[in-house]
Amino acid sequence: MQNMLINKLYVVLLILLSSLNVYADSFPSDPFVLYLNNGSNVEITQKGKKFNAKCHYNGSSISYKINTSLASHLDKSDEFFFILKVHSKRDLFVILTREPSRQNHTASFCGAGYEDYLVLIEVSRNKVSVLDAILLQSCLKSILLRTDQGDDPLQAITVDKEKSSIAFQWLGESEDKKRMLNIKNSHFVLQ
Repeated sequence: MQNMLINKLYVVLLILLSSLNVYADSFPSDPFVLYLNNGSNVEITQKGKKFNAKCHYNGSSISYKINTSLASHLDKSDEFFFILKVHSKRDLFVILTREPSRQNHTASFCGAGYEDYLVLIEVSRNKVSVLDAILLQSCLKSILLRTDQGDDPLQAITVDKEKSSIAFQWLGESEDKKRMLNIKNSHFVLQ
């Protein structure tokens, strides 16, 4: 009973935060919820090393499959964040995953570093799938986001919900050059 109340309060909090244009929701939160165009929602949970997805609609639940690519991103991640629900007839979402550069955070080069990915996912036909992914920041490849907020990729990106786009700057490029990531034909387009 108490867990059910906590989950309901969590959903209400998410709705309130989204109305304030707060777009990041860190994992692990149990469950991680994606709201679909038809009014249903898909909850993604983790039990041990396995990720599960369930769609809830009109009081019934259906298990959804999580494809191997998404399961791999989620499994490698120390954390991930909800970034954007794409304006589309399809149920498309962007998440950001923070994956350790080296498994087990070894003391070698980039042992404490991260590989940050923006991942475009779709919920369709009883499954949650990766459509595209882009490496946003990388210790191993020396790709850094321009920010004065330390190693926080959420502070280095600007999300435009109306245009379904994400703006950012890479360190080492001209301060005038702002990158724009759009979604076209179910793929990321970097400008």
